[in-house]
Amino acid sequence: MAIIVGYDYGEHLWGTIDNDSIYGLGGNDFLEGDYGNDLVSGGSGNYTAHGDEGNDTLYGGYGDDLIFGDAGADWLYGHDGIDTLNGGDGNDVLDGGTGTDKMYGGAGDDYYYVNSQSDYIYDSSGWDVVASEAYSYTLPSTIERLNLGENGVIGYGNALNNLIFDYGNVGVSYLYGGYGNDTLWGYTGDDFLAGEWVMILFMAVIILIPSRAALILIHFGEKGGLITLPTITKVRV
Repeated sequence: MAIIVGYDYGEHLWGTIDNDSIYGLGGNDFLEGDYGNDLVSGGSGNYTAHGDEGNDTLYGGYGDDLIFGDAGADWLYGHDGIDTLNGGDGNDVLDGGTGTDKMYGGAGDDYYYVNSQSDYIYDSSGWDVVASEAYSYTLPSTIERLNLGENGVIGYGNALNNLIFDYGNVGVSYLYGGYGNDTLWGYTGDDFLAGEWVMILFMAVIILIPSRAALILIHFGEKGGLITLPTITKVRV
């Protein structure tokens, strides 16, 4: 294992075949993990980092960074600035941090953290999840699942079969499933769950059920409900 620390100017630093820790510090650096499960961290400049082989953890710095996970199941954090993250192969976790960031998952089942609707996500393969702290968030067209955090109030699905969960907001949340066969899961507040065409008022929740849906699962705090279509045959609370 090697600990590799740069200087306050632009450098090309790379790791070994072992599990390394690489720190860029100042300057516009080019950092490579090489083999092993590496920790790669940028500094104050605009830097480029590659995890290369292994399951790596890569941190952006204070500039506008380019971060590539490459092979393996990697964790990518953008930090400040306008960053671009590319997970590469494997099941990756991507967090752009502050700023308007671009995130590309690549192959595998990827997990994204966003704090703004302006963060851009593209992922064309795998089964992928976005965890959002934005007040309102719309799933990109290729993402299957949305998890709303404490600051999330409004969540929109897409044309896929979505899972949309409200995990943290104790007030009223608004979850819209879109055009697929969707599962919408509220939290402790009086939530509005919407699909298409058919509207049902159930307890403190209004549900718009798509005519194509076969099953809707509803969660009311400590209680649950089960509604099937085209005829409502059973409700469990």
